[in-house]
Amino acid sequence: MTTLALLTPRLVSADILKLRRNRSLAAVTAVLTVGAVAITVAIMELLHLANSAKHGPAGGVTNLGHVAFLIAALGTAAAAIVGSRVGAGDKDAGVYRDLVVTGRSRVALYLSRIPAGFAFLLPFVAGAYAVEAVSAVVLAGPNPVPDRRTIPAARMSPCRRYAANSSGAARLRHGQWTHDT
Repeated sequence: MTTLALLTPRLVSADILKLRRNRSLAAVTAVLTVGAVAITVAIMELLHLANSAKHGPAGGVTNLGHVAFLIAALGTAAAAIVGSRVGAGDKDAGVYRDLVVTGRSRVALYLSRIPAGFAFLLPFVAGAYAVEAVSAVVLAGPNPVPDRRTIPAARMSPCRRYAANSSGAARLRHGQWTHDT
């Protein structure tokens, strides 16, 4: 039996539900992704309105790249937080042993957490990127406006970093769990 055959949609759905019910995790992830982008764009626009001779518009291709870097940097922290929560949630709650007793494979229990973490992060990443893309076009002013090729290119950088950090945190926890129970 392959490890992919061990994953079931019900197991992944259960892990997603556990993450969604954790409101503090959702709040921290929202602040680190969507909130950071919204605050950054708002500050850049307020600076432009206060002194437009010194501060340029908040949109445009250049600021699209800057905000994409912000999403990548703070989103990496959010991915690590979500990954560690995904990896350690059942162990910290004291129910991991009960899950193993049900007969479910440990590998399936571990591997189901990776797609659950990705599915939990996706709406936050999409929201942050939507705020970034809309502000880059709407608030561009005299700056060059991002076109159809520029916007997806800026989107791919944060997504690759999220994937690497979220699954890395789950694997770290996976290695720690094998010595327990």
